[in-house]
Amino acid sequence: MKLARPYPMEKMMEANELVASFYGCAFRDGLVEATIRVMTRLIGGDLHLAFLTHSTGLVSHATSDGETGSKLLMNTMSEASSHPLIYQTKGRVMAISDVITSHDWQSRGMYQAARPIIRMEDSLGVDIQLTPEITLSTCVIRERRGYSEMDRLLFQQMLPHFHASAKFSGTLEPKGSPFFMLEAGELPRTRKGVMRLLAEKTHDVGPLIRQCAEWIGATRLRPHIPRSFSANGAEFACNAVYIPKQPIAKSSFIFSFPWQESARPTPAYPLSLTRRENEVGHWLCQGKTNSEIASILGIRPGTVKRHLENIYEKLDVPSRACATRVIRDSNK
Repeated sequence: MKLARPYPMEKMMEANELVASFYGCAFRDGLVEATIRVMTRLIGGDLHLAFLTHSTGLVSHATSDGETGSKLLMNTMSEASSHPLIYQTKGRVMAISDVITSHDWQSRGMYQAARPIIRMEDSLGVDIQLTPEITLSTCVIRERRGYSEMDRLLFQQMLPHFHASAKFSGTLEPKGSPFFMLEAGELPRTRKGVMRLLAEKTHDVGPLIRQCAEWIGATRLRPHIPRSFSANGAEFACNAVYIPKQPIAKSSFIFSFPWQESARPTPAYPLSLTRRENEVGHWLCQGKTNSEIASILGIRPGTVKRHLENIYEKLDVPSRACATRVIRDSNK
């Protein structure tokens, strides 16, 4: 009888230590950041990705190589349907090489879109439905095919921790530079209509929204040519790409509105507020309404209301004005 080969004890001990640090990072920096940090140390690869997909269309992400990862997402988002595993794993850890030959994979749109950035020969990943509205996806990309039994075991052992971490307050909302994608056929025909739609998807960033709408208008004049756009504002930047398709109505506009580093709010953590409650409190102190706070943070107005109720209770205050005063005083 052939006995199963034991896994290296030192590797398993390292995994246990990483799990312990994962929870602290998830609570402090959010689930996607914590996922990247633990996966880069657990499983070797050329690029690690983690992202939360929201029912609103926002995709918040983190990568082991920020610039490369962001370019990859921007280039391949419109070709996601050609990936054999995206939103198909049903909670199981799977590799592209498990379900498709190398020749077939290399002929697909997502591989071709990724090729100028990284040779994505294989990817080991999983999609986990955390809530009815939110899916966590994470993967390890390699420029060669194949993953070991140990790679798969270590990945699989993280799944219950991803679920458990998602229960921490404030770890599921988008942070960083959320992406969203719109098909050309979904966009209003007028510039004002486009500006209104972009304002609904993002915080109203004024001049940047207008510049972006003007770029969309110019792109529509030559819809068969790929285009990109970048602009900087006082608080936000705007990055966008246009990927033409046939029919033209299916062409993709992909947008990102990251904070400018010099303007990113870095409020303190007063009293017993959580990270997310503190972010809500920060915007409360800026005079924002619940709807405006929801747009800025990428969450629902009802979620903002619940966070405010928690803030009132923790600060023992009866109103927005009182909460604003206490938070401002604690940050002096």
